[in-house]
Amino acid sequence: MAKIRLLLVDDDEHLVKSLKLRFRDLGYIVYQAVDGKEAVEVFDAERPDIVLCDVVMPKLNGIEVLGKIKAIDNNTSFLMLTGHPSIDSCIDAMKKGADDYLIKPLDTNEVHMKIERTLANKYYREKSRASQKMIIGLILSIPIWIIFGILLSLQLLRR
Repeated sequence: MAKIRLLLVDDDEHLVKSLKLRFRDLGYIVYQAVDGKEAVEVFDAERPDIVLCDVVMPKLNGIEVLGKIKAIDNNTSFLMLTGHPSIDSCIDAMKKGADDYLIKPLDTNEVHMKIERTLANKYYREKSRASQKMIIGLILSIPIWIIFGILLSLQLLRR
């Protein structure tokens, strides 16, 4: 199985360092950024599977980063984190495409569980979409097979 590529975005260098060590130990490939502008640049260059991003940061806040990353790749999994939770910022993040919203101080086991769950949900959504496309293709091909069967029957009757 391919290693999970994680982008950590927070201006708290101590937090980023501890999360980076933890997730590297778990086998993740970890990228980091200390502000929103750098986060978008790193994302565009590396295309990680999931982004864990603080809300309050210099240059671009987490909500702005979310919008820019989703504009680049709408299927990217995105977890917001904050030390200043508010209902409004949570609702705004979820409306703009965040998969979950974590509150500091972080429990790394909880973060790991949420990352795994978010990526599993993404996997099953993609599989579901592929199955739906296959079913639609089969349904659309039924009239063609019926017509083909009728034409073949007519050919056999003429002989």
